Amino acid sequence: MKTFSKVLIANRGEIAIRIIRTARKMGVRTVAIYTEQDNHALHVKLADEAYFLGSGSLAETYLNINKIVQIAIKNEIDAIHPGYGFLSENADFATQCNENNIVFIGPGVKAIQTMGNKIQAGKFVSALNIPILEMYTGSPDEIVAQVSESEFPVMVKAAAGGGGKGMRIVRDPSGLKKDIIQTAREANNYFGNNDVYVEKYIENPRHIEIQLLGDHFGNYIHLFERECSVQRRHQKIIEEAPSPSVNEKLRKKLTNAALQIAEAIDYSNAGTIEFMVDNEDNFFFLEMNTRIQVEHPVTEMITGKDIVEEQIRIAQHQVLRWNQSQIQKTGHAIEARIYAEDPENNFTPSPGKIQNLIIPQTSNIRIETGIQTGDIIPPDYDPMIAKAILWKNYRENAISVLANELRHFIISGIRHNILYIREIITSNAFLKNNISTNYIDQYNPQLVTQTKSKQSAIDRGIIIASYIFIHTINQNPENSIEQAFQHIGYWRHLMKWRIKLKEEEIDVKFTKKPGELIFQIGKKKHLANLIEKNPGYLTILIDNQRKRVYYYFRDDHWTEVTIEGFTYFLKHEDFQHIINNKQENLKSNNGHESIKSPMFGKVIEINVANNMKVKKGQKLLVLEAMKMENNIIAHSDGIIKNIAVKKGDQVKDGQILIETIIH
Repeated sequence: MKTFSKVLIANRGEIAIRIIRTARKMGVRTVAIYTEQDNHALHVKLADEAYFLGSGSLAETYLNINKIVQIAIKNEIDAIHPGYGFLSENADFATQCNENNIVFIGPGVKAIQTMGNKIQAGKFVSALNIPILEMYTGSPDEIVAQVSESEFPVMVKAAAGGGGKGMRIVRDPSGLKKDIIQTAREANNYFGNNDVYVEKYIENPRHIEIQLLGDHFGNYIHLFERECSVQRRHQKIIEEAPSPSVNEKLRKKLTNAALQIAEAIDYSNAGTIEFMVDNEDNFFFLEMNTRIQVEHPVTEMITGKDIVEEQIRIAQHQVLRWNQSQIQKTGHAIEARIYAEDPENNFTPSPGKIQNLIIPQTSNIRIETGIQTGDIIPPDYDPMIAKAILWKNYRENAISVLANELRHFIISGIRHNILYIREIITSNAFLKNNISTNYIDQYNPQLVTQTKSKQSAIDRGIIIASYIFIHTINQNPENSIEQAFQHIGYWRHLMKWRIKLKEEEIDVKFTKKPGELIFQIGKKKHLANLIEKNPGYLTILIDNQRKRVYYYFRDDHWTEVTIEGFTYFLKHEDFQHIINNKQENLKSNNGHESIKSPMFGKVIEINVANNMKVKKGQKLLVLEAMKMENNIIAHSDGIIKNIAVKKGDQVKDGQILIETIIH
């Protein structure tokens, strides 16, 4: 048995911090690696040592096997933990570690090679008589020839895919070849392997996975299952443990199948077997992830086991500490993945700067994140920026508390999916466990509409009172109501402001008494009291409603006010400074339209040419951002006047891409 003194973490962000936390608990020094844009990242600050990878593309930094191994050799590293993503399932990386006497904290190379390619994995598992969907392989033309029309819909998958990438549902046989070619291109870009295959698509299935641990002495255990059915773009956003839809009979079948696979491949370390389950509890092997999973915390919460600690112990050739009968599950855990994306705009990635970050600080919730105020969320990486995990005795309690805690998770500066997550977990379908991998496709318009409706329903009086308090006490450093009103005591008895709430202009009259704010919107009067003031938030009592209000001052004079998790943008002018012609005159565009980029990204495909006629909704070009391809479409019928970019260009949010003449 070897004890590690230093472990290098070949990763970044929240998983790097997660590994640092456990390694420190075990007395193991941690070594971070970082790029130029991660120079001030949290994982770099928390590690005992940190080494610079340089600047450049992912291939030159976090995916540069030789550079990472050389850093490990030079700094006398005992072991490397790959986390998830990046090189975590790269057999060449594991091989180079082994050849240089560096322990790879993961399974053996053979297991990675076999399970890393889904076609090979499918053949291996099928030989064990474990159910698996038939796979069609070969060239695009060969695959098309094998799939009959009666088998549609089908799924096109990247053989080396993972993390929800490289997957497409095809319902029309005429589009199969095109989707195979496009999936192969994405697969080569993301995974360095353009092999794809096609399998039958199951309508409304469940995605259930089994967490495994295996040591080097032939001992295997499972840590029960996770429910991972709520997905967007084939990528999980909510996970639960245990699954609310798995009974004991099905659980036994799934765990037995998973253990059979692990034993057959002589697996060591942590791994996950993923299954698809239909409405009649028939299950089919999907894939094996030979690494730690993003969603591992929910399993830790119901079993009390630190999976990262077990990974390190197993890599040190220690025997598993428990047998299967000693693994018990208690209560229910749920995890929400917080993404930098816009659910209202087809989950478009939202890279940018975190202007303000407030994380819930109660013992109820476990937050895993690698971000801090001031961090830049780059377009080069996956858009997940945090995970929120909640454990309670019962599923209903866990959901209720998580929904409440997310009201106090504040991220300013980028778009994110926190409100969307809250809407999902409080929906009737989710509460009643009527979910499948098609849940988002089925309910997305309804979820977006309900979110907007709830935001509009917040009383404007609460928003306005919060805004006035924020701006009348902002410069007062003391947490004192009386001193706050002394600070604005030079004002006349009756103040008038014109407050702009997004696009709406609201005329407000207000006055003060000691400790009170009395204001009027239209004919309705309100009474508000400031209860407490803290950096970044305050508590007010208005019309007998007590509310915690978070706020942030933007550089462009707008103030972000967040109430009940809903964010509003406001600014104001004193009536003395309002000019009659303040409102800007809208300028005619003379029949021209500029198509602007909705994100930072890279132009990978241009589908039009100058002077070409286009129809509303027609695809103009394709942008790649955060490992996703995003179609840019025409807003109206017209003629292409000017293409302002070329293939390969990196573009900024708001940059003009194409100019058209509108018909």
